Amino acid sequence: MEDASSISILAARLSVKIKIPMADSIIYASAKTYDAIVWTQDSDFENLECVRYFKKANLAGWQSGKFSNFFLKELINFKNTIIK
Repeated sequence: MEDASSISILAARLSVKIKIPMADSIIYASAKTYDAIVWTQDSDFENLECVRYFKKANLAGWQSGKFSNFFLKELINFKNTIIK
């Protein structure tokens, strides 16, 4: 397991290199260190490796079930890309 200082150093480097806020870079550095996937609606993560970014849906879409159906389809597509 990586220690916090090495993740912090990686986060600082990533923050400068890809120009994202430091708090976001800590999340991103942790994901890269542990081969995890970040699921987010934060546009700072859009187009980054090991990130599944979803644009924010409006509340009307959520209440009608459109967003939940979209999210479910994305999860199924993601599962299918991992299990080939």
